[in-house]
Amino acid sequence: MSKFRGIYPPIITPFDADGNINEQAFRRLVDWYVRAGCHGLWVCGGTGEGVSLSSDERLRMAELSVEVADGRLPIVFHVGAPTTADAVKAARHCHDVGVDAICSVPPYFYGKSDDEIVAYYRALGDATDLPQFLYNLPMAAGVDIGLVQLEKVVDAVPTVIGIKESAGVLDQAAAVKRRWPHLTVFVGRGEMTLSALVADLDGSICASLSMAPRRFVEVYDAFEGGDLASAMEAQRRGADCKRVYERFPVVGSTKYINELQMGVPCGQGRPPLAQITREIAGPLKLFADELGLLEDQELAGTSLSQQHPR
Repeated sequence: MSKFRGIYPPIITPFDADGNINEQAFRRLVDWYVRAGCHGLWVCGGTGEGVSLSSDERLRMAELSVEVADGRLPIVFHVGAPTTADAVKAARHCHDVGVDAICSVPPYFYGKSDDEIVAYYRALGDATDLPQFLYNLPMAAGVDIGLVQLEKVVDAVPTVIGIKESAGVLDQAAAVKRRWPHLTVFVGRGEMTLSALVADLDGSICASLSMAPRRFVEVYDAFEGGDLASAMEAQRRGADCKRVYERFPVVGSTKYINELQMGVPCGQGRPPLAQITREIAGPLKLFADELGLLEDQELAGTSLSQQHPR
């Protein structure tokens, strides 16, 4: 069985008051996910604001991820960039520092033809022999990697081992697995976690997992143990997390809830992402508490008295 399977939170990139990477907070988060039983981490993806970081910041995040994980769980690092050169630079650095696998959205803004997409992923495969995941995020990248495009990439790039399917259509993800059983297929929707496992997919990667890792680990563990009733109950509790994103900004609310859970500053999303103002923070904290998301403070080793106020 592939080691790339299960619950992979797309970890945030925490910032300090000056907008720099808060390495202490990142260390706390990684330790938290390890204690929660997560199976790996997806670093510098959409939730992790990878495309908002400078090149040097991204390279540092690759180093920090490997250093902090220390072999306790695999790191999949997002190297996607508007230019192939920047993506290749990040991929090579990931190889040098010991990242377990890389992932990338298709080239965005420029580069929408099938040939350009294939050339982009081939360049990453030529740059490093690290396992590579495609990251299908059409709402952000502006292109949907369907079966036709995926077949061209898989045929041309032997380092491709899987895909994170974030188009939000379970049938599309399941079709990939039917066509290429050897590929690892993650869904990008937390509320689809159990359905994905039932469909013989490999797991999920979604912002909800970053707020409530233990709930989704319970889904996975119960399903793997044949306890479908417990898996369904854990899935119901996990799906509640989506309600946060129906009311509050995704990245900002995830960072603020992590801040409450960790007791250390995680900062704001970088502009133009919406900011969590004091007016928003109060209702968000109450709603997170109502959903039981602050119960994981014990797992995080924090308490209400340690929470960092906005």
